[in-house]
Amino acid sequence: MKDARIDRRLFLRGIGGVTAGVAAATALSGCGTGTSRAGANSGGKGGKTVVVRDSGGSYGAALQKAIYTPFTQETGI
Repeated sequence: MKDARIDRRLFLRGIGGVTAGVAAATALSGCGTGTSRAGANSGGKGGKTVVVRDSGGSYGAALQKAIYTPFTQETGI
């Protein structure tokens, strides 16, 4: 029976293929199917809610003061 060893090139080629597959799956997971809540309410003058996530703390407070509050005052959202 033949020895079941793999050489370095074959191993690296396999790892490269797996890495490319994972990267492609990750990139495509951001593409929605059109059945999400955002897709159902998109377009026109739908709901008046904007959801934003930040890290909180002093950085979140600075974002609130510099961006979120002025945006709400200007748009009413």
